[in-house]
Amino acid sequence: MALKSRLRALQHAYMAGCGDIDIISLSCLSPLFLTFRRTDWMKESAFQAQIRKEIENRYPGSIVVKLDPSNRQGLPDLLVLNKNHWAALEVKISGKAHHQPNQDRYIERMNKMSYASFIYPENKKEVYGEMEKLFKS
Repeated sequence: MALKSRLRALQHAYMAGCGDIDIISLSCLSPLFLTFRRTDWMKESAFQAQIRKEIENRYPGSIVVKLDPSNRQGLPDLLVLNKNHWAALEVKISGKAHHQPNQDRYIERMNKMSYASFIYPENKKEVYGEMEKLFKS
C-alpha cells in the first residue's frame, strides 16, 4: 500500500507541471527507474483544458467554445473563433485513441468549410501551424 501511495503522489506531482519527460527514482525499488510522460496519466478532459489555454495564449483574441456532445453525436469538442475564421478540433489523448461514430465524417466535412482536425499530443504542433496559416489569411 505504501508503494501505491507513493506512486499516486508522484503521479499528482508530475501532472502539476514537472515538464514533458522526467526520470523518477524510487528509493524503495532501487535501482529501478521509471520514465513517466505527462500524457500517460492525463485524462482527455485535462488535455482538452490544456489545449484551450494554449490556443487562447497562442492566438490572442480567439474565443474557444466547448461544444455540447449531447447536441449532435460526433461533432468536434472545440470550436475556435478568430476574427473572421474558425477551426473545429476533436481532442484525443493519443493518435491511437478510438474515434466515436461520425467524428471522422464531421471532421472531414467541417475541414472543407474552414479547418477541422483531430488534435493529440503527437500532432499538436502541426495542427497549431495549420491554424496559424488559416488565422493569418
